[in-house]
Amino acid sequence: MTVALALLSSALWGIADFLGGRGARRLPTLLVVGCVQLAGVVFATAVFVVAHPQASAEGVLWGLAAGCVGALAIGTFYAALAAGAMSLVAPLAACGAVIPAGVAIAGGESPSALVLAGFALALGGAALVAREPAAADAPALHRRALGLAAASAVLIGLLLTLLQHAAELDGSSAWTAVTAARAASAVVVLVALLVVRPPLRAGRADLRLLLVAGVFDTSANGLFGVATERGSDAVAAVLGSLYPVMTVVLAALVLHERVARAQAVGIAVALAGVVLVSAG
Repeated sequence: MTVALALLSSALWGIADFLGGRGARRLPTLLVVGCVQLAGVVFATAVFVVAHPQASAEGVLWGLAAGCVGALAIGTFYAALAAGAMSLVAPLAACGAVIPAGVAIAGGESPSALVLAGFALALGGAALVAREPAAADAPALHRRALGLAAASAVLIGLLLTLLQHAAELDGSSAWTAVTAARAASAVVVLVALLVVRPPLRAGRADLRLLLVAGVFDTSANGLFGVATERGSDAVAAVLGSLYPVMTVVLAALVLHERVARAQAVGIAVALAGVVLVSAG
């Protein structure tokens, strides 16, 4: 169940990142983040009211901390997507999965040799996908995009670590943490919007895409939390980090970003890693 939930969360994250990245290329990044977070907090709150998940003060506090980090993470990530090719930025940002996986193993988890081999293949595949195509006409990953992608990787890793901790607290639940995180993120982004005051004009088509991105991103966070509750933190972190595969595929199909041979091999290697983790 952990494997299936983590993979589903990675697919939803990949779609959300693609949609948010498209919006960030046409609209101010802060406006994109605001729309995504607004949709996310409305959706998370609605599910919370209907489902009545377990909640504790400690779980809410950890969720709020995750939300503050998450607002910075998604902001830097969308800025990186706007500055460079999606098929290159997304895999670099996904390397942040090393942080929660490392924390889980340091905390006492002991994955089998087969699972560890799967981790290596999955992360190695992501590294291959992140290689810049050699063709002269291929989209270049600018230095600014590289820096933003690296920063977002660290922030995303911290976000996932905080969500995992909040989801595993006694008397709380994954969705409580996600709802609190979305509320905190929305407040942080609202303050930033009031301070920066970017242009707030957006077409209906862009708004629809960003609202879908917000719902998918929030759903992915929730599924990731449930995967953590029901199984290994390290497995959930590594498999959840495979969202760049979906982003790269969508970028190739919709935006016609060329997938180099090394990137295609990387996707295959990452999928092989998933198979090993599942078998272990």
